[in-house]
Amino acid sequence: MAAKAAVDADPQCTNKVSCSDIIALAARDAVFLSGGPTWKVELGRYDGKISTINSVNLPGPSEDFDQLMSRFSVHNLTPTDLVALSGAHTLGATSCFHVNNRLYNPTPDSYLDPGFAIQLEGKCPAAVNDVNYFVFFDNSVNTFDNDYFKMLQQKKGVLFSDEVLYVDTRSTSIVDKFATDQSAFFTAFVESMLKLGRIGVKTAVDGEIRKDCRLTN
Repeated sequence: MAAKAAVDADPQCTNKVSCSDIIALAARDAVFLSGGPTWKVELGRYDGKISTINSVNLPGPSEDFDQLMSRFSVHNLTPTDLVALSGAHTLGATSCFHVNNRLYNPTPDSYLDPGFAIQLEGKCPAAVNDVNYFVFFDNSVNTFDNDYFKMLQQKKGVLFSDEVLYVDTRSTSIVDKFATDQSAFFTAFVESMLKLGRIGVKTAVDGEIRKDCRLTN
């Protein structure tokens, strides 16, 4: 990891800055450099000593609102946190592997705008699950803005777990607020990122500062 190598190249920082902190800072900078808000990252994390696929607990692309909230509420995150953090999908793309089940099951699901479904079918042919086929989450793919929420209002959420945020009445008003008030989205996003950054923090007692971010020491 280039960032880790650059930090460790400074004798004052060698093996003193965790990969976790570097990733948190990189995420903040990526958001800011893409036009989004900035915030003071709370530092001092250690890296975990265990790194397995089973230790990762991320929301699934086909989960409904209850399933999503079950993952968030266990960490004392609210529906507003769920919607705000989902707004990170204003950047990036997803594999057709996560989209095709919405298009060919056997017909597009009712949460999709028919015209948008046709567009997605053009980008994700039936039965194609190759990682080289992908779809951007919104129209302003390189800009951190509230376009993602405007697309949800139009039934143009790429993933089921995106669109359900607007379909479910418990979060519809939050999506509407962020779609009409970008500043409100930015403020909520920063607050939610700070909360997210405090979950499961490792210390010197149960963590380590990795020498290689891909491997435990």
